[in-house]
Amino acid sequence: MAFCRRMTYRILSGRSRCSSITSIPSFAHLRQHSHARTDWKPWTGAAFVAGVLAAIPADGLPFELPKTALLALGACIGIAGILAERADCLGRLRRSRIGQAGLAFFLIAILSPAWSVAPLQSIVGASARFEGAFAYILYFAWMLIGMHMASTPQGRRYVEYTLLAAASGVVLYGILQILHLDPLQSQWQSDVFLGRNFSTLGQPNALGLWLLLVVPIVSRYMIRAAGAARILAAGLVIGSCILLLATVSRAAFFGLVAMIILGVWWHRSRVKKFRWPHWAAALTASIVVLGLGSCFAQVRFSTAGEDTRSQSSRILLWNAAVRMIAHRPYGYGPDTLGLVSSTFLSPEIIRYEPLTVRIDRAHSQIFDLALSLGIAGAVIFYLFVLSLIATATDANSRPHTHDPRPYALALAGSSLCLLFVFHTVTTAVTFFFITGVTLGLLLPSYKHVRSQLDTLSLSVVLLLLGTLVVGTLCWMRSDLQMARARRALAGNDLQAALVFSAQGVHTFPFDRVHLIDALELQLDLVTMTDDAELTRQAGRHITRELMLLEQLTGGTDGFAYLLAAWKTALQGDRILTEAYLAKASVHSPGRVTYLRIAAHCFALLGDRAKVARARALLIELLPPDWRNPTSVPTRILLKENPWLSDITHSNE
Repeated sequence: MAFCRRMTYRILSGRSRCSSITSIPSFAHLRQHSHARTDWKPWTGAAFVAGVLAAIPADGLPFELPKTALLALGACIGIAGILAERADCLGRLRRSRIGQAGLAFFLIAILSPAWSVAPLQSIVGASARFEGAFAYILYFAWMLIGMHMASTPQGRRYVEYTLLAAASGVVLYGILQILHLDPLQSQWQSDVFLGRNFSTLGQPNALGLWLLLVVPIVSRYMIRAAGAARILAAGLVIGSCILLLATVSRAAFFGLVAMIILGVWWHRSRVKKFRWPHWAAALTASIVVLGLGSCFAQVRFSTAGEDTRSQSSRILLWNAAVRMIAHRPYGYGPDTLGLVSSTFLSPEIIRYEPLTVRIDRAHSQIFDLALSLGIAGAVIFYLFVLSLIATATDANSRPHTHDPRPYALALAGSSLCLLFVFHTVTTAVTFFFITGVTLGLLLPSYKHVRSQLDTLSLSVVLLLLGTLVVGTLCWMRSDLQMARARRALAGNDLQAALVFSAQGVHTFPFDRVHLIDALELQLDLVTMTDDAELTRQAGRHITRELMLLEQLTGGTDGFAYLLAAWKTALQGDRILTEAYLAKASVHSPGRVTYLRIAAHCFALLGDRAKVARARALLIELLPPDWRNPTSVPTRILLKENPWLSDITHSNE
């Protein structure tokens, strides 16, 4: 096995044993640059922590958007520091086979909008994922930052302190949620998660994945620390494991078990020296973990059908993903799955997912990468990650200054977890940051001066990151304006609702959700007012926003045709309305949404027979026991879809 690992490294690195990764910069070289690096790294770490811990203090802001802005700001600081220090990060990547695989992956990701079904959306990203090409630039920047920080002892300490601080904040807030002491409880729709913990990550599976990334690094610090620091670190490890169990994420639990097994295998020589107190402690810990895990799982799986819902949903999603990949093996472009998935998904999916949900992820990172970046992008990504893990396990390739195996362990556990879940911006940034740290520990440093092309490339990355910071700030402002528009409409202040919705779109016209919300609001407004001037103003905005929506989604969005049908129905044009509905049925975002808006359009046209037929078909799609008012699924269903009561009552 050792021979195989050595051969794997030599093949991937393209270097002989005499020039292996054990060659590191001289201490004189480190001293030469240590002073310059002291200034910017704490700020980078602070920005990273702030991004991870950012919550949602304002109504209308999604979880990931404030984090993306803060992480982009931190990346700007980090890349500026790399430029100022004349560090040759890109050169180190280009001179290694592993680094070349990483560069190839990011090159595909950044260029993928060129062959996307909706190029503009693939560049910017879509709510609430925000994973367009700009996001991959952010991931690449944080990989370079991690790589650069790992090149010195001081930088490696900053890496540990940053992850420790981030984990402390996430775990503390998560423990407050477990104890029902969450000060922001009223802002979260936590009942949708059936008691599962989500802390500051916004979703239980994302939290479980993120904890897998930091637990090995925190555990390593605990082993090396002494005194009070070790006690605090041990408490953080225990809290992280409890929090991971509280997510009730089977994928995360699977990743944790795999990490433990792999860690024991890597340190089997030490494990053989264990005496009975060590084995007693391990047995006790296992019993406690299983007991806590069963208690948390009972809350989730006590709901009828919840034990099979997730598996059934994923099977349907993966079957559809296979058909989609076969139809377009070079990918649909980042953040476009929600536009095209409905034509491949079985109608049965409605039994396991929310009625009006857009399926924009396949709930498996390997499928998501193949769908967005193509088969080539998915293969290169896993080649890059697996080769990095394999190289880190080679005892002959590890520098003596720092063991890369805890970071490789984090990548291994999270990669296994990602077979059943997918990245968010926060987890992806952490993943690639740790990837960069691992690269920094493994790849040799060279005395070559950074080329002008590398300097230009980093400058372009910095410029794009600055654009991302400005863009996300505009995006957040647009979110807040749309929230004000909805409140104004609820308060029957129609003029203010129109102004705020138009301002929201004008502030950031690249968000599909904002465009749809603004259009629905303005179409409702037309039916609510007798003011001719207000109707004309709303009509102008509707026409412009329909055009923006079509441009953003590349004409593949069924919702755009549904809204166009709504507009023509308001004008009394039956022929054009039915033509738009026919187009929407081809690109429909979901049968429930289609039938709901179709029923509304026919009602505007005064066609009672077609209204009744559309509503009857809609009711047939609902779960069989949805009328049971005492069931949790029904309560969640009505909370997510308050319009159901109006439709069903009209058919009784």
